[in-house]
Amino acid sequence: MMACNSCFSPSGEDSSSAGQRSFLGFTSFSVRDLLRSKEPHISLSLRTVDGVSEAGQVEVSRLQMEGETPPEHKCPAVCDRLHSSVHDKENSPMMRAVLCAQVCKVYRFLTEDQRWLLVREQMSETPLSFSLPKQLLSTLIHSHASRIQEVKELGDLSPHWDGLRHDVINHCNHLIGCYQETLAELDKLSASSCFKSSSSKSDKHLQFVPTNLHSQRMEVTGPNRPGVWYEVITFGAPAHHHQAFKHGGLKRLLSKHTNNRDSSVSYSQDESSRARELLASVAQLQPLVFGLAEQLLAVSLELDSALLQQVLDSLSQQTQQFVHALKEELVKRALLAIHRRRSASDHSSHVHSNGLLCDNTSPGQQDASQRDAQEYDEEEWDRAWANVAMSLDCIHAMGDRLQGRELRPQEMTSSEGRELRPQEMTSSEGRELRPQEMTSSEGREHRPQEMTSSEWRELRPQEMTSSEGREHRPQEMTSSEGREHRPQEMTSSEGQELRPQEMTSSEGREATGDTNSHNTASYSSSSSSSSWQEQLLPLVVTLRDCVREAAGKARAAMTFVVLQGAVAASIAQGPEHIVQRRHAVFSQALSAVVCGFMLKLFGGLEDPDFLLQLHSVGLLVQFEGLLSTYGDEVGMLEDMEVGVSDLSTVAFTVSEAKSEQPDDLLPTLSGAWGSLVVEVPLPPETFDSLPLEVKDGRLIRVHPVLFNIGINQQQSLAERFGDSSLQERVNQQSCERLRGYCSTLTDALPHTAGIQSLPDLLSSLDRSVQTKKRKNVEVLWIAATVCRRVNGVRLTSCKSAKDRTAMSVTLEQCVLLRERHTLSPRHFSTALDCMRRDGCRLENVQKNVGSRKFAFSGVQLLTFPKLYRPPDGSFGSTH
Repeated sequence: MMACNSCFSPSGEDSSSAGQRSFLGFTSFSVRDLLRSKEPHISLSLRTVDGVSEAGQVEVSRLQMEGETPPEHKCPAVCDRLHSSVHDKENSPMMRAVLCAQVCKVYRFLTEDQRWLLVREQMSETPLSFSLPKQLLSTLIHSHASRIQEVKELGDLSPHWDGLRHDVINHCNHLIGCYQETLAELDKLSASSCFKSSSSKSDKHLQFVPTNLHSQRMEVTGPNRPGVWYEVITFGAPAHHHQAFKHGGLKRLLSKHTNNRDSSVSYSQDESSRARELLASVAQLQPLVFGLAEQLLAVSLELDSALLQQVLDSLSQQTQQFVHALKEELVKRALLAIHRRRSASDHSSHVHSNGLLCDNTSPGQQDASQRDAQEYDEEEWDRAWANVAMSLDCIHAMGDRLQGRELRPQEMTSSEGRELRPQEMTSSEGRELRPQEMTSSEGREHRPQEMTSSEWRELRPQEMTSSEGREHRPQEMTSSEGREHRPQEMTSSEGQELRPQEMTSSEGREATGDTNSHNTASYSSSSSSSSWQEQLLPLVVTLRDCVREAAGKARAAMTFVVLQGAVAASIAQGPEHIVQRRHAVFSQALSAVVCGFMLKLFGGLEDPDFLLQLHSVGLLVQFEGLLSTYGDEVGMLEDMEVGVSDLSTVAFTVSEAKSEQPDDLLPTLSGAWGSLVVEVPLPPETFDSLPLEVKDGRLIRVHPVLFNIGINQQQSLAERFGDSSLQERVNQQSCERLRGYCSTLTDALPHTAGIQSLPDLLSSLDRSVQTKKRKNVEVLWIAATVCRRVNGVRLTSCKSAKDRTAMSVTLEQCVLLRERHTLSPRHFSTALDCMRRDGCRLENVQKNVGSRKFAFSGVQLLTFPKLYRPPDGSFGSTH
């Protein structure tokens, strides 16, 4: 296809003079139709830019150039191949889904052997300019709403942490309100909107939309050669023009925020998700364990062994699930972090009922609090959940005794009806069993439990109280005299200190092997004097206390993780205006990269090496910046640097589309900030031909790099009187990342075509980056060459992708023609001027500012590198 544009010039005036031409309309036709026409010309109707009405007629004639083979012998074959690619591949459902509003130009250039190259230049808009920002806004709104719900479900918190929760909620609510407003404004636009002009780059509600996003493509068809496509994505540098750059760009703003932010514990999204799962498990299992424990005591009154065993089995199953859920390293790390936070706190704190810190203790207690935190036993959590398991084992042992499964004289009760604890059991030889030697009939190990005296019998499982009615926590068990005992400080009536394994009886005497002389009654007489419930009660209460203690610690730890995760994903990212700026810049960069990836994927579907590279190494995305390091463009470059870096968290995946309708072939966005996944659907027939790894949904990672070289007059000022260290740092870091990607590619796929020349190219790039040379555009040329060698996506940006970008992409196209298609050196400059004077990029200028001239002055162009200067007559005032 070929586009034809007509301009009107008033009679009597030079049609080439600046400002005298006005755009009438356009039309398109097939070169094959022209060549096969019986007449030497065809008549076409011009239409206005919107395509609604006719603007006149135009005639197109074919001419036979000197030395050219007659059309009937040569040109039809060449044009047939071009026409075939246009109408078959270019009009496929996949291409129609990603490209729209195409403008085409066709050229013929001589090669070194005096043969003709047919070059088709195509510039297209893309519906991704608006569809992806809308999806990202919806994803961010959903993520912030979910975060609010997560922290609200944490229940009562201490004042300090509750204040932090309110900060998170307010931060998220502010962003949700802004994003909902932006999304509503974007929804008001026409569904066919695919383009944001450079004049709208400061529009508040269009900050998520990339500026002037286009695909610039070139198809080259040589004699007896099929067409070869080259693509580059052009768009305005991703930056937040509405907030402007008075205080710098994202890199500077985030650096200031990071320096002023207190260091805090942060957890990944996976860890926060695991914490929420554990909170849900504890909330579900703890009531089940308590309920079955109550049921066990109830059925023990019936003296029914079968029913008792049934309830005991259910209790064992639920308790084991509870213990399994608690065996989580994340809980231990979170508990340690809580204690370290308390130790490092400037103010004293105590533990709130939910396990989190509350800053209201007296200053005199600060040193003691810090010592406690420093002396925190990291094994405490392991003992907490192990106590639950051991308590269950003791209940199993008692159940076995009550059912007569282990009838030994040593296991019977005393003549006074006093029950014997598991700690008082002896071996068959009359030897006292140590805690490590106590096992159930199934071989389960019994360790001692921290149980009180026979006053347990008078306590209900739900509430353990002293004689004064004070509630006992597991840590505060009292003796018969009412003195508080910690488990480590319990003593006998003679004043001997007892270890937890040496719990006292109701008389305060330690039960030892000597009590065996009193155990002469049979098991049946024991049952008649002491019911099953009385013997199970202290063990059940101990189990409940251990479960309650472990659940409390786990709940406190996981609440801490969830809250810290919410803080890290919200207020820790910076004030709302910085977060909005970062999201908007990322949205612009993401839209451009997705467009480039889809075009690269569509063009490489039949290349097995390329598909193997995608899922095994990932996709290189190379951004070329033409921004200066002077004035506002410094802030733009700082925005762009962060936006490009954030793309490293994005991954692509390929799926099978429901149909070949354009809407079903548009990419979809899922995940959350920091782990976004772009799903690219392909038609069923195309999808079936992909390698298994790609069809299975393996993620394709993105490896972004940014190289920037300022080329305008402001860069001259920066190099003479300012600072270009930002550009140097960006280029150096990208050079290292590019070398890392190429190294990975070489190791993984050493036989890939083109990588043999990478070491030399990378060495040249290193030297160019290190060279202190003004406007060293060789950095851009070498980086672009490396990108194409490794099948990467190329993107080019300046302030608005209109003028400097046009100079770059036309230069790149002519360099490709010279190096890969033997364009005659004598015709290189001619081809370059032709593309700049009559090519698609001048149409881009027309779309943006309504003028067909690049916005350069003659004085400005004197500071440009020579190859980046447009021909006379193609630049000047745009007003």
